[in-house]
Amino acid sequence: MSACSLLVEYQLDADYRELFNSWSGPPWTEDSERQKVVDNDRMPTWAIDLYDICMYWEDDFFREEMIRQRGPDTVKQWNGTGWGWILINKGLEFHILETGIRWTVQEDGIETESHSRTFIDAWQQPLDE
Repeated sequence: MSACSLLVEYQLDADYRELFNSWSGPPWTEDSERQKVVDNDRMPTWAIDLYDICMYWEDDFFREEMIRQRGPDTVKQWNGTGWGWILINKGLEFHILETGIRWTVQEDGIETESHSRTFIDAWQQPLDE
């Protein structure tokens, strides 16, 4: 499960950096309860003979920055969750089924935005399988 977790986290870090034009990946919340759940009932039919594990991964992230401006400064916060589904076999061949994040933005404690974005949606059988 460690390999699955690392692969999904690595992919989500890259997706996050691209989406937010950030030099670093999402600031995963250190005290959150990261979910890593094997759920082979969700394994697509086409993948049964190719992969051994179907795993769901989820973690929270939080980012805060102070926006300096005339008058009082604004505190902007991003609260969100990243998730992903991955298939892996004993030979460490893998297929990421889905990655995404959802987040809200607050300015001075008032929610100003709410978004959800799916980066990878690859539940269908790949053409080369």
